[in-house]
Amino acid sequence: MSEEKKEETAEQPVITAEPVVNKWVEEEKHWNAAWHHFERWYRGRVDEWVGETKAERLEYAVGKLDEDNILELLSGDVLLDEVNEYVDEWLHESIDGCAEVIYTKKAKVVLLISGNEDAYAEEIGEAPTSVHTQAFMALRADILEGME
Repeated sequence: MSEEKKEETAEQPVITAEPVVNKWVEEEKHWNAAWHHFERWYRGRVDEWVGETKAERLEYAVGKLDEDNILELLSGDVLLDEVNEYVDEWLHESIDGCAEVIYTKKAKVVLLISGNEDAYAEEIGEAPTSVHTQAFMALRADILEGME
């Protein structure tokens, strides 16, 4: 081989996929870390809401008990229906202005993580009017599922 051809061969860089693969691996690690962070945050918030809602339900139910209500409770679901109606109203009022609903970035994370992102359309029967109303319904559905 001539001296000139050896120089041409030696000067050509070797191209490998290693830098690209390493970049993808690093990006995947960052995506996974972000996903797990958001998931922990949201699941923690839902758990907190479930705890608060259960406490509110119990406090309301205990406050409603008297001699007549105990008889009603033993004879049917009248008191239970009243407690459930109260809890539904309390939950609506409580989460309506919460950070997970009113702040757009957090509302989008709610929809990303929640398994109930279609709760608005399923319950109302039409497309949500905003990311906030959609997040409200998804969060509400997640809390109610946690109450079961």
